[in-house]
Amino acid sequence: MKLLVAAIASLALAPTAHADCAIQKWIGTPDGTTIPEHGSLYVFDEDDRWGYRSNPYAGDESVEFSDRVPHRWVETRISDNVVRIDYAAGLASTVTVGVRWDKLTYAIDPTWTAPAEAPRVLQYWHHQAEWTCSHSDGWMFQIDQPTAAFRIRFTRLDDIGNSIEYVEPAHVGEHGRSVLEIGKHDCIGQPTIAPETLAEGGILELYAIRFDGTEVQVTGLPDMLKTSDMRTSDGGIDEAIGYAPLPPAPPPAPPVITNARSGDAFLVIAGAGVGLLFLGMLLAGRKRTPTPVEL
Repeated sequence: MKLLVAAIASLALAPTAHADCAIQKWIGTPDGTTIPEHGSLYVFDEDDRWGYRSNPYAGDESVEFSDRVPHRWVETRISDNVVRIDYAAGLASTVTVGVRWDKLTYAIDPTWTAPAEAPRVLQYWHHQAEWTCSHSDGWMFQIDQPTAAFRIRFTRLDDIGNSIEYVEPAHVGEHGRSVLEIGKHDCIGQPTIAPETLAEGGILELYAIRFDGTEVQVTGLPDMLKTSDMRTSDGGIDEAIGYAPLPPAPPPAPPVITNARSGDAFLVIAGAGVGLLFLGMLLAGRKRTPTPVEL
């Protein structure tokens, strides 16, 4: 009820503002992921709008290691919307993190290593949609590896000396993919980068922040990106998460065409053998026939 009153009050004070639909909160590491013994998790948390700035795990959220003993778990708000969690799991084999109504369990592997290949952009498009209480206008990216978060650096073509840089947790994708949205997100008030700026175009650099905290540049982006050069879709985050490009299946082998029944297979094979034998004898006979010589 308090949240409803606060939302109504904010609309009354700012009649030109958009009525965004809900407080957004997600953790960038998918449930069931194997993570290293020590590393970092990233949580998108807009709860500071309603007074939760000092505690990103307000309410029933919890952290529990499998060995039931305390371990290093340090929460640091690195921006208005993002909390980084630095942890060390010790001898625990799993950790369960409660984020709102979700409980995510991660397996701990002390021998975890990052993939040898750099992550790669599979596809990107312009996402634009509008509904009752919010709207979206930005760029959507699908990346071929799971990652905890992304560091985004965008440089406008008319202002090379300055760049917009920020960190955002990844969205969970199917088939080991990650999803990133840049611009005006659905149900989030302030855009990460203004849609007008994206429309003008610029140089985009993406860096994947892996579960161990290391960063690697994402490959597969063109030198310059501009909204008008992209296809536009209203599928949004659901389309990006569910889409899994797979290699085309090989064409089926052509069927074997034969009129012989299975019981006549021996006769068919035997007949072919006799024919080949007769042809061979005919050729051999020709070789033995002497050629007449004219005197």
